[in-house]
Amino acid sequence: MKEFNECAKIMMEKWEEKLDAPIEVSSDIGFMTLDTTMRCAMSQKTNCQQMRYAQKQLRVFLSWMKGVVNRVFRLQNDVFSERINM
Repeated sequence: MKEFNECAKIMMEKWEEKLDAPIEVSSDIGFMTLDTTMRCAMSQKTNCQQMRYAQKQLRVFLSWMKGVVNRVFRLQNDVFSERINM
């Protein structure tokens, strides 16, 4: 929980700097997700939320996550199908 709270704090600090203008939240939330996942799952502190050029990192991460989710659903469907056919 500590890592998530630190990542959320970084995002909130970024938003506090932008109080004068509308905030585009989806990109910031994507970077917070990437930062949190890198810290918790891979033990890497990347500071990707503060980097202005981290869009490529975010796209690669989201593509990787999509692949993981697809594999998990496929595996679950295979296991479910095997149990039905028993």
